[in-house]
Amino acid sequence: MKTNGKIQLYPMVRMAILLILGMVMAYYTSSHIPCWLWLGGALILLLMTPLVRQELRQSVVVMLVVFLFGGCLMSRSLLLASSPADTMEASPSMIQRALANALELRNQLVNTLSDKGLEQQELAIVSAMTLGDKSLIDKDLKNDYSRSGASHVLALSGLHLGIIYFVFSFMTARWRRRYHHWSRPVSEGLILITMWSYVVLVGMPPSVVRAAIMMTVYSLLSLQNRNRSSLNALAFTAIIMLVADPMILFNISFQLSFVAVAFILLYQGRIYSLIPSSTHPIVKWCWRFLSVSLAAQLGVAPLTAYYFHQISSYFLLSSLVVMVFTPLIIYLSLLFFLLMWLPVVQSLLVVPLSLLVHIQNTCLQGVSSLPGSTVATPSLHPLQVCLIYIIIFAVDAMIYRFRLYKRNIISNFAS
Repeated sequence: MKTNGKIQLYPMVRMAILLILGMVMAYYTSSHIPCWLWLGGALILLLMTPLVRQELRQSVVVMLVVFLFGGCLMSRSLLLASSPADTMEASPSMIQRALANALELRNQLVNTLSDKGLEQQELAIVSAMTLGDKSLIDKDLKNDYSRSGASHVLALSGLHLGIIYFVFSFMTARWRRRYHHWSRPVSEGLILITMWSYVVLVGMPPSVVRAAIMMTVYSLLSLQNRNRSSLNALAFTAIIMLVADPMILFNISFQLSFVAVAFILLYQGRIYSLIPSSTHPIVKWCWRFLSVSLAAQLGVAPLTAYYFHQISSYFLLSSLVVMVFTPLIIYLSLLFFLLMWLPVVQSLLVVPLSLLVHIQNTCLQGVSSLPGSTVATPSLHPLQVCLIYIIIFAVDAMIYRFRLYKRNIISNFAS
């Protein structure tokens, strides 16, 4: 099937963009446009869709429906937020009870780490990196991670879920090879249950929920041997989360997580291709990780400047530190929690775990103490942030057009 440009390959991306635009429009016009008007417009256009015969016009109508539906969701969310709370105490939902039980279990695991001899600073980092508990991190340590550009390590993300997915996939690999006819759906189901249990355990932060939904989509598509478009999966994840909670659009963690992943998907491959393929394997491995960091930093830099008024100068240096120590810390921590019934082994694991965290803290403290470790940025308006992203995409489009034009000239000259 022919498509009109690459954007036609990503219908979920278009739907997510229009849904977000509708939500933003409703947020800033909530006092002028009521919820029923958004809903009425969406229903009228939805009923008109079968009457439109031309395919292009039908697509435009559907996109307008998505836009109005986003406005309706945001308007309703604002209306519920402004309405007086019910004086009667409602019984906690199943999710609330699960989160309460997860919080209790998380506190027990943190106490277990402390009882086994993990010192205060090391305990704070391990608790944040593996359990999502940042309450133990003091201000100085948090500033060191922020100034070095490694604060994202303290926020749970797809890296942590990816490691869990890899560990349990490795544990079930032999079983899947032996019973390959029916074991794959069962093993994938068990891995997904384990992964979502971990999401609940850490309190369901937006970045982890985003990663869990994307991994679930990937897993289901791989079982059906269907093509997995990463951008479509990311957009589909955003749609699910925004429909469930429209106000999450203004959550900093939500914005940073989705923008970072989007820029990694769009630009990591191009940045990685800047180094020839004949480079030494170790250099290629390091450059692959650094290209991910560069792409993510390109995406989150405007948001970081907007929210925190500073940008780290040595994020690549801190990325090298994180690349070496963070996976080892997560692996050892996961092994520590899996061996709860072997306290002697846990006591032995605490020694290398504490050493690794201490070295990582020392290295990042050294990076943060370098001159000019952070660059202060002026206060930005949201429209200025949007303009920066427009400039980034415009420059990228210009480079793409220039390369295409240059390639056509070379091919015409050769022919």
